[in-house]
Amino acid sequence: MVKQVIMNTNKILFSIRKAKNGDFEAIKTLEHQCFTEDAYDDEVLQQLIKNTRVFHTWVTELLPDKEIVGYVSIYLETKSEGVIVSICTNPKYQKKGIGTALIETTLNFAIKQHLQRLFLTVDVNNHDAISLYKKMGFQMQGIITNYYASGNSAYVMMKKLTRKE
Repeated sequence: MVKQVIMNTNKILFSIRKAKNGDFEAIKTLEHQCFTEDAYDDEVLQQLIKNTRVFHTWVTELLPDKEIVGYVSIYLETKSEGVIVSICTNPKYQKKGIGTALIETTLNFAIKQHLQRLFLTVDVNNHDAISLYKKMGFQMQGIITNYYASGNSAYVMMKKLTRKE
């Protein structure tokens, strides 16, 4: 059974659901729209969808046409830590609440999994994403120089998670 979250933000109606094998091409397209030369290759993207023991991936679909316009994937690194390995929203739909909803979905999942910390990396030049992550409670932990294929450096950010009782 697929659990869907339906949201109406900024006059856009969309749902968030777990990714499935048939979503590969849409996720690949999004990955290349968002990250160009730093995009994951096909093999990695397939793992994000298929290897559900360690990766959990969700997609955002516009309603009613079901066009996939965003995705997020989390890697369960340990029993207490996870890593958002990729988050992407079609540039045409950015700043409409989709990224926030994807992060909220990931945070809720991480808390249910009893994770204590969630990490991510972000290009030091991606100011909009950095602002969003800070708004969502992520804090700077460090920098990795020449992290991306483009030669850009990345900030490592972390959010401490607390279980809501």
